[in-house]
Amino acid sequence: HEGNGLIVPIDDEMALRDATARILGDDALYARLHLGGPTLAAQWSFEALSQRIRSWYETIAAQKK
Repeated sequence: HEGNGLIVPIDDEMALRDATARILGDDALYARLHLGGPTLAAQWSFEALSQRIRSWYETIAAQKK
């Protein structure tokens, strides 16, 4: 947990402030997030998503044959 981000409730400015302060005050947490965030983001890029969707369609089409 906390390898790629922190979760805060929607519309909770205090929770966002606290999470931001925590990241800025904890060098190890900052380093983990700095490394983990881009890795997670790459998994949800347009290219990655379109490849997964294409693979799903190909799997479904192969099962229909």
